[in-house]
Amino acid sequence: MHTEFFPFAEKDLDPVGLMLHRRVLHTGIAVDVVRSFGTRRPHRHQCLEIVFVHAGTAIWSVGGLLHVLVPGDVVVFNADSTHSSRPVHGQYLRTGIHFLPELVPPHLLALLPGPHDPPWVVSVPERDAKLLYRKLYHLRIHSQEAPRDKKTQRLLTSVLSILSGRALAPNGGDALDREVLRAVVRYMASNLASEESLKELARRFYVSEGHLCHLFRKEFGCSPMKLWQIMKIEGICASPAIETCSVDELARRTGFATRRGFERAFQRVKGSTVTEYRSLLASG
Repeated sequence: MHTEFFPFAEKDLDPVGLMLHRRVLHTGIAVDVVRSFGTRRPHRHQCLEIVFVHAGTAIWSVGGLLHVLVPGDVVVFNADSTHSSRPVHGQYLRTGIHFLPELVPPHLLALLPGPHDPPWVVSVPERDAKLLYRKLYHLRIHSQEAPRDKKTQRLLTSVLSILSGRALAPNGGDALDREVLRAVVRYMASNLASEESLKELARRFYVSEGHLCHLFRKEFGCSPMKLWQIMKIEGICASPAIETCSVDELARRTGFATRRGFERAFQRVKGSTVTEYRSLLASG
């Protein structure tokens, strides 16, 4: 948990499904705080987006790249890039901010990710969390009362300035504190078709299997192979292949030895069969 300075009580949380990407077109900015189950399917819309993870672990896909976020992590991206999210377990607690470029000063807007740029993914240390979370608290209130007034814009600019300072500093964009975890998760995200075993993965990074499992369970609450399996399924769902390739080809691209193994993993991760998921995508 990264909620020591979290300023919202349980009763203050928003319901899910507020469709902020539609509201923001009229208000300029929309902020919600929810326990999220993730998104049903990849999507995109015309605004910029910030997501703060306060509790739980979430896998975010932005522009086809996977990022694993833990409490204290923040992702900032141009929402015109196709994106989706899912928790590793149950739900994750997050603050989401959708905003239009016109609310941001030109000098800061020039630094923010464009539609084809990778997102900022930064970690907020607990020593900085109190100040940042208070700004989120006031931004949420003022964005509801007067979304386009000067105070709302100043609060948004202040939040972005703090994040840009961390994202653009040397090594500031790293979402995970432990070097071995950063390296392993990046390798996983870049090698979704790998068939490596836990033993082979640990050997690649010169750590024991037991130590690697300990780090993953402490940080993510699951084993390395379970997280990798979720990333493989989410990665293929974020790619065009999910709509065009046969199930056998999808299994091959995600490193599963058999079609049956892939189908069972897909059912566990997505809660549906490949055919059902394709129907969901086709429904728009």
